[in-house]
Amino acid sequence: WLYAKPDAEARNELKRMILDRYDDALDAWRRLIDRDGSNSVSWEEFQAACSKIHFTGNISGAWRALDADLSGHITLQEFDPTSHSLLASFKAWADKNFGSSDLMLKALDVDGSGCLELNELKRACRKGNWRGDVLMLFNYLDKDRCRSGGKRSISAAELCFLDVWNPLDDDSLEEPHADLGHQIQEAETSLPALLVQPRRARPARPAMKDLKKYASAPVLPHLALRQPPSRILVRLLNSYAQGEGR
Repeated sequence: WLYAKPDAEARNELKRMILDRYDDALDAWRRLIDRDGSNSVSWEEFQAACSKIHFTGNISGAWRALDADLSGHITLQEFDPTSHSLLASFKAWADKNFGSSDLMLKALDVDGSGCLELNELKRACRKGNWRGDVLMLFNYLDKDRCRSGGKRSISAAELCFLDVWNPLDDDSLEEPHADLGHQIQEAETSLPALLVQPRRARPARPAMKDLKKYASAPVLPHLALRQPPSRILVRLLNSYAQGEGR
């Protein structure tokens, strides 16, 4: 999967299968993909999600298409930018108006049930002028889908992750890993050149005219050579010199 090529078609097919089984992208992200709420999905978690929905396409290619910055993990922003913007907007609104998820729950829990129902969340968002998709947000926050008194509700445990989730984490990882991706692409390009090394050229054999020149000298010029000549070559040169002298 590290060296797989991005496959946009596999990514789109995977997202289509996911949305066929879940209400929306936020709901699928929380209940299927990012089950621990860390906003950081590893390759193993991604494989498990694909296996759960029986996706048999190009899993590695879909991963690379989602992990565009080669960070080694997938975030909500990479999976669905629209959902990421929605959740980041709500977190900013909640932090500004309440300060924490616990204080928000106490302020919005009109009936004192200890949980936040859909009508209570809608009323608070309308009064507080938050204009996002409340139903999508509610489905995302209500991870366990448990009903209290016949109605679905959001518990304090399901809200507390907002206190530690930082929407800017995605942006802080883009530049370093974009450079890493460039380095990997350069390595992939230069790899064939490294594997195929050119052969070393053999040293040229001395021409016959050079042998005649050496043989006509009164003293064998082996000092002019880089290496001393072998005994056989010395005998050949001496024999050739004696023949020329005759």
